[in-house]
Amino acid sequence: MTWDADLHPRTLVAFVVDVSERMSIKENGRTYLEQCQHFVSLRILEIMLRGLSTIKVCVCTYGDYHDEKDGFAGLRILCRTARPTTDMLRAVHDLRPATSTAAYEPTLALSSTLDMMATKDHGEPSWAKVVYFATRPGLPENRADVEVFRTQLIDTRVHLRVLAYGPSSDVYSLKNAFWQRLIQDVPGSTIVSPEEAMSQAEAPTLQIPSSHPINTTLSFGDIHASDKTSLHFPVQIIKATAQQRMHAPRRILKDATEDRDIDTKRVMYRADEVLRAGNDLSQIAPLPDECQAHVQRAYKLGASIVPQEETPPAISTTAGLEILHFVNASTYRREYHVGETYMVLAHPKSRRAQLSLSSLVHAASIRGVYALCRFVARTHSDPKLCLLAPMIENEYDAFYMVHVPFRDDVKRSAFPPLDRVTTSTGESLYEHPTIPTKEQQSRMDTFVDLMDLMDMDDHPDGWYAPSLCYHPAIHALKHAIKWRFMFPNQPLPPLHPKLQEFLHIPSSVEARARDTRTACAAAFQVHAPQKHPATEAASETPAKQVKEDNSETETDTETEPDTTMNTNAEPIPLDQILPTFEARIKTSAVSETCQDMSRTLLTLVSRRVETNHIMEAMHVFRRSAAELDESLTYNTFLRTLHSRARTQHPVLWKALRHRMDLGLITHDEDASRRSTETDATARAFVA
Repeated sequence: MTWDADLHPRTLVAFVVDVSERMSIKENGRTYLEQCQHFVSLRILEIMLRGLSTIKVCVCTYGDYHDEKDGFAGLRILCRTARPTTDMLRAVHDLRPATSTAAYEPTLALSSTLDMMATKDHGEPSWAKVVYFATRPGLPENRADVEVFRTQLIDTRVHLRVLAYGPSSDVYSLKNAFWQRLIQDVPGSTIVSPEEAMSQAEAPTLQIPSSHPINTTLSFGDIHASDKTSLHFPVQIIKATAQQRMHAPRRILKDATEDRDIDTKRVMYRADEVLRAGNDLSQIAPLPDECQAHVQRAYKLGASIVPQEETPPAISTTAGLEILHFVNASTYRREYHVGETYMVLAHPKSRRAQLSLSSLVHAASIRGVYALCRFVARTHSDPKLCLLAPMIENEYDAFYMVHVPFRDDVKRSAFPPLDRVTTSTGESLYEHPTIPTKEQQSRMDTFVDLMDLMDMDDHPDGWYAPSLCYHPAIHALKHAIKWRFMFPNQPLPPLHPKLQEFLHIPSSVEARARDTRTACAAAFQVHAPQKHPATEAASETPAKQVKEDNSETETDTETEPDTTMNTNAEPIPLDQILPTFEARIKTSAVSETCQDMSRTLLTLVSRRVETNHIMEAMHVFRRSAAELDESLTYNTFLRTLHSRARTQHPVLWKALRHRMDLGLITHDEDASRRSTETDATARAFVA
């Protein structure tokens, strides 16, 4: 069950946290209470990032001593129902397990929670209500109250999420005991383990805003004509796609301890004074604020300036969507698609509009034509050209609407044909080094056929699914904001695997096209890129010079390594490979560190450094690459190392034979399952 669907507008979310003494038990390095705090913080942060004022949150605790002044037996309200704030997060973070061993009943806390959710202070009856109830297995059960609780859940329309904190065996028994019987047949309720809860909380989530329809009129002919021969009816235009933007940053002072924005103000100067002052504006006085009222828009015309009004000239247009004519669908070129995609639907309150639009959609579909239209959003606004493509669904009929370019928007580029070369004398040559040969074209045709993903519609991976493909930059920034608030001094963890869905070649497709790809590379004589002379010279720095440079900073290297290393770090020192690599691999620059490690080890091979020293570093590199989604980087490095070691370091090459622990990272060994190497190919590589 995906909990992201619960966070829609007009929702009340309640977190009920167990803070009894047993929540201080540690598992995987953290207490049960700390795990619960992390989950609650992530969910509250997600709600805060959505910025919806109609999502309210309250936090309650049970299992500790209190005087029940809130009016709910066995329950203490930590944060009352309100929009989530950072103060609420700090209150959750400051929770500690109770020190007393007094017995308590979690069912009493649940009963009080349901009573609380039914009060008028906790949302209107029409609001959706979600309760995250943290508990532990092996607690006393009052089985006679199961039916009472179930009836209360259904009557209050509360979605109950039971978070079971405890050993796996106890959680399994909890799912088959009192709580499982409680939520049985209750819509939207479930029991999850801490691992499942954290997986849901850390996964990327979406806030899909509803598209506000644009009411207009679809017409064909002059709707103001007296003979009433025009076709017109009301329609609504809604967005089918809308490009999402990243969160806008706010400018604050560096190292600020308070949340105070920088007060920005727009000032104006005289142009001649700015030209005389150059880059130093400190000696120039800005114009007074009253001058803003005497400034107008102007455009440059040669060496002159032509003033214009603040608003552009009005165009005599009338709001509406007018069909100009119909064109054959095969004549539409995809590069003419400008901007986002819209849907044109009949107005839901007009039966005549629904009949007219449905007939028009079916007629256009049967004839295989598109409608070219002129769209004006508001009276006197700029007209736009649009194409309407018929869309017939089981539930409704509609048009897809896309904007098409004007002549000013089209870019033209002329390319010479690939099947012939025209010489300066006008002669056409059909055999030339720049023309693909029959063998090259045949290899490429085969490669394209094997890389065709249309046969993967029924495959679990699929070829592309927008509902499973998340924007990496947007969700990575949201994840960074959450992490920086909770752990300001720790490096960012790797991205969630779902953020890389469909951004890599499917393993099955890459495997079946690998041989053909190699054949294409041979047919087109593709070679590895040559190193730049400056880069080659830098990588061949004498070891003695490197050692001398490092000896000057020996006192600095004895201190604890800096875990906030930037991505432009210096190459890994040859005399401190393992300490430097292990320190950098813990930062966010994992890929850059692995690339630096590859270059450093290849340098050691060219200098014939001791075999054991290289193999020890390779072992650490391989283990880290398999765990941190860098198997492809390691496998590429290993193939290069074997080819060089055969001639440059024969002792190392012989030592690496039959060493599967230093061989290619297979698909089963790769934590991200991106490697396409099998045990057979890895064994053959080191044979």
